[in-house]
Amino acid sequence: MNKIKHILRPYAKRLPGPLKQFLWNSKELLTYLYALNNEQLYFGTHLCANQLHPRRISDMEQTILRKLEEIKNRPFRLLEVGSWVGQSTFFWAQLLQRKIPDKWEIHCVDAWTSYASTDDLKNESRIKHMDKALHNGRAYKLFLHNLKVSGLSDKIVVHRGRSENILPTLTNNYFDFAYIDGSHYYQDVKSDLAYSTPLLREDGILCGDDLELQSLELGEQIQAEWLKFDYLKHPKTGVYFHPGVSKAIGELMQHPISASSGFWALKKMQSNWVDYLSINK
Repeated sequence: MNKIKHILRPYAKRLPGPLKQFLWNSKELLTYLYALNNEQLYFGTHLCANQLHPRRISDMEQTILRKLEEIKNRPFRLLEVGSWVGQSTFFWAQLLQRKIPDKWEIHCVDAWTSYASTDDLKNESRIKHMDKALHNGRAYKLFLHNLKVSGLSDKIVVHRGRSENILPTLTNNYFDFAYIDGSHYYQDVKSDLAYSTPLLREDGILCGDDLELQSLELGEQIQAEWLKFDYLKHPKTGVYFHPGVSKAIGELMQHPISASSGFWALKKMQSNWVDYLSINK
């Protein structure tokens, strides 16, 4: 397949945009089907499977490695709220297996059911594609496929259901690390933060992504007006951001925190939160 891509690349540059997009989508579909039929992981663009932003990977890795140093030889327990098809799940899993073989566990919480607002379904094509993958069950099936072929399924516990129903059933003071990447609508983010907090041990890490703008950079009127959207363009800065994440984190902290390409991390210390990225610079 790579040889064919190399041969066709010079010709692809001359194609009209719509035809080029059609060919790209067809190639991704074939890659997806090949992965399913040949026991391979798939995190390409089909079904919006490529959710892990490459710019965040270094900070995500450094954050969890620092936490591993802090807890030394104790088993490491990670909570992930929002797993989609498992790209971040298996990023964490492969890293933990490499550093502390078999001394870790990951709990994935996701409903794999439609959650998009009516406004987003009318206007946002990526949200439409994801919503379709939830309705027809393909997102969950791909997650299960990736889980199976990863070879790490015995260390990953799957809790299927809405986070506000699942999180209260988990054990308090159990997790060392919680990664929040579920629905980015304000009420959902606020709920995930609130329900995840008691599940973390003292000195545990609460982190997540898509904090592109801090709440102090946003006018309250604009925020209230746009909280029905998952993702939009800020009119003054021109920055695309997730207003629900900005508002929920702003209310939690009441002041700006460090964020690297949208990735943020807080440390639980005596019932307060400390900006983990800033204290580890």
